[in-house]
Amino acid sequence: MYIFVLLVTILVAMLLMVVILMQASKGGGLSATFGGGGEAMLSTRQAATLLHKVTIYLVAGFMFLCLLATLLSGRGTGEAQSVTSGVLQQQNAASGFNPNIPVLPPETPGTGAAEDK
Repeated sequence: MYIFVLLVTILVAMLLMVVILMQASKGGGLSATFGGGGEAMLSTRQAATLLHKVTIYLVAGFMFLCLLATLLSGRGTGEAQSVTSGVLQQQNAASGFNPNIPVLPPETPGTGAAEDK
């Protein structure tokens, strides 16, 4: 399912690039490059409106597919843990160190009980 969603997302992204390139810009866009022969069938304002609507639908579909792919990828299902904490836990298990056992801080010179007497 994840692969299918990923392939559809790539297809929508490619279509989105084509539709954006077809839109008229200050220079006339890609439609002016090919002579604009479709003006008799479809006026420029209707073409711009149609391309604008197609762009909006493709962007919405692309965003939805990206969110769906994130949910289907399976990441975030477990407890987040850094790589270093996993290595530290492995080292502690191998050495027999238990972090739950309290450890007394080392004595510094001048604070020992023998010097207070």
